This record gives sequence, structure tokens and C-alpha cells, in this order.
Amino acid sequence: MEGTITDADLEALALKVEEAARSTEEGVRYFIEPAPGTLRRAVAKRHHVIFGRRGSGKSSLLRKAGADLTVDRRPIAHVNLETYKSHSYPDVLLSVLIATFKAFSEWMRTAAVSPANKTSFWDRLFGTKPRRAAFNRKECAALVTRLDTQVKQLEEQLHSSDSSDMTVTRERQSEASENVGLGAKIGQTSASINAEMKSGNTIKRGESVQESICSTRCEHGLSL
Repeated sequence: MEGTITDADLEALALKVEEAARSTEEGVRYFIEPAPGTLRRAVAKRHHVIFGRRGSGKSSLLRKAGADLTVDRRPIAHVNLETYKSHSYPDVLLSVLIATFKAFSEWMRTAAVSPANKTSFWDRLFGTKPRRAAFNRKECAALVTRLDTQVKQLEEQLHSSDSSDMTVTRERQSEASENVGLGAKIGQTSASINAEMKSGNTIKRGESVQESICSTRCEHGLSL
């Protein structure tokens, strides 16, 4: 009977819904705006803070915005900070910079220079052709080389065995003595008596000096 929904159809639909519950690169083809104008504002040339409850479509919006910007040949770097939430400073800063530079480098190697007729790249990932011409391949290659050099230097700093930030406390002590004397002397030609009484107090003075030492990774990382 035509129009009948079978169990197999329901299972296939349930699988599609389950897959769509998590944001994926393939899911940008089926993106639906949570509200009119949301996507247009997301790709505007200004800073945005996107917030919402779990499963409200935040990641899907970011992926769709990134796809549209890529089709327009505008450089993007998508970095998931969740990966580095357990990293301490300055490792977290170095890790985020490495991921960002790698993402820009990958964009320069692919979306920046891929011709519009390369369907294996554009149709497979975005389902459409770019709206602008490709960038100069030689200039992009030079930028990739610079980015790769920076990534290598950052990775060396990240994995170097360096001392972390620490505070060193040094104690300084000084001593001072106070003596009080009382003496009496009785003298005769044949005998003399000499008595002396002293009272002494020792005073100790202490001073704590704290010095903060920052690792070279911290210093070099902040200068990049």
C-alpha cells in the first residue's frame, strides 16, 4: 500500500535524528536556523558570544558559519577549547595557539587555493562551489611555511622540560646582645675583693623574603 510507513522507515528516521543530535561536518547541509537572521549575524565581521542550553544548536551554528565563510574564501580556524580544559597555564595558551595556527595552515593548503571546479573538495564538504576566486598559490605557500615554523617553535616550548612558576622564601636572621654590668671593688694594701654581676639578653630578628620565578616557557610564550 502506497504511503505506508514501515518499521524499516522508522528505524532509518530514528537513526538520522540520532546522528543529527551531535554536530558534524556533514550536518551543515541540513542546517536550520534557530531564528531568522542568526546565521547572517554569526558571519558578520564582529565579535560574538553564542550561548544556549545543551543541544540548542550552538556547535551546528558555528560549523555552518565556518562552512559559509570557507565558501566565500574567508580564512577560519575552528578550535574546540573543550580539549584543553584540563591544561594549566602556560600550557593551555601554547596548546590553543598551536591548534589555531594548524587550522589556518590547513585552510591555506586547501580552501584558499583549491579551484572552483575541484568537486572532490567543494561538493563533498560543502555541496556548493566557492563564490570567489582562489588565492595566489605561491603567497599562500609562503604563509604556510611561516605558520609551520611558528607551530614547531611552540611545540618545542610546550614539550620542553622547564621549571614551572614557583615562589622561593629565604629567611634572614640577625642577633644583637645587650649586657648590663654591675661591679664593686674593695681594696686594701693587703687584700682586695672584686665582685661583678652581668645580665645579658640576646635579641633575634627575622625577616622573610619571597621571590617569584617564572619559567622561560611563560616568558617566551607571552612574547609570541
